[in-house]
Parts: sequence; C-alpha cells; structure tokens
Amino acid sequence: NVTVTAGTASKLAVVTQPVGGGSGAVLGTQPVIEIRDAQGNRTASTANVTVAIQSGVGGTLGGTTTVAAVNGRATFTDVTLAGTVSTNYVLRFSSGLLATVDSSNVTVTAGTASKLAFTTQPSSSTVAGVAFSTQPVVTVQDANGNTVTGSTASIALTLTTGAGALGGTATMNAVN
Repeated sequence: NVTVTAGTASKLAVVTQPVGGGSGAVLGTQPVIEIRDAQGNRTASTANVTVAIQSGVGGTLGGTTTVAAVNGRATFTDVTLAGTVSTNYVLRFSSGLLATVDSSNVTVTAGTASKLAFTTQPSSSTVAGVAFSTQPVVTVQDANGNTVTGSTASIALTLTTGAGALGGTATMNAVN
C-alpha cells in the first residue's frame, strides 16, 4: 500500500464563493478558503487567511477579515461589504507567501434606509404663495448613498430657517 499525504502548502483556493447582500450587511454567503499544495490537495495548515478588496471602487470590508485555518480550511463567518449598488467587487484572499486567489464578482444591494438626500433642490427664489418653479425631489438612501428603491417612507418638508409657512403638499410617501 502507498499512502499519499498533502505536500507543502503553496496556494489558496476558493471552496465557497462569497455572495453579496445589503450594503454594509453581512455577506449573504460567507467565503470558505482552502490552503492547498501544488497538486491541489488540502493541507493541514493552520495559517491565517486574510480577505481584502482587490477591485471595485468605493467598497469597505468589515467584520473579521483574518481567520485562522483549521485543518487547511479558513471559514469566514461575519464579513461585511459596504459599497455601491451595481459595482462589481472582487475579493482577494492571501496568506503569507502562498499564491493568492480572487473571488468571482460580488455585488451589493441597497442597505437599510438611513438618510435622506435632495436629488433636486427647490428653486432658490420664489414669489410668496406661488409654487416653487423647481419642485424638490428627495431620495431615501442607505449609509453609502445607495437609493433604497423599496422604501415607502413618509417624508415631510419643513422650513428650518426664516419666517413663513409652506403651502401645498409638504408630506409625501417615497415611491421607489
């Protein structure tokens, strides 16, 4: 009988590809990485594996981004990706001098609604009692500025400085 064991660790392999979720939330599917020898056999390594963003502008990773492998397998459990909707992010996994490995594209959806932003400012001057010539448009956004398309939040427009009163419809529900 001949028994073959794994050789020296030389590279990383993605066993479970990460899948995005809401911007800033825990990834929908957490990545699992194996430490393998030159022939692709999983080793018994306990080395640390680190994840970082390889490509995709404006993204930030959170959670535990470095984990120790157990019997050659590094299982991430709470990685978050805050970024821009419709941007393809590629994650890179590294461990010391081993050959790195990249994930497939990871995208995020809009996160939890957290702020409002003027998409269109109201006209700066108007005649008292006459509707603004340019009506304000307000967008519900997550913490990263992504539009939360499913929001139906009630939004109220109020004066913050000066005297006077707003007329017309000053409270509306968001639509998309």
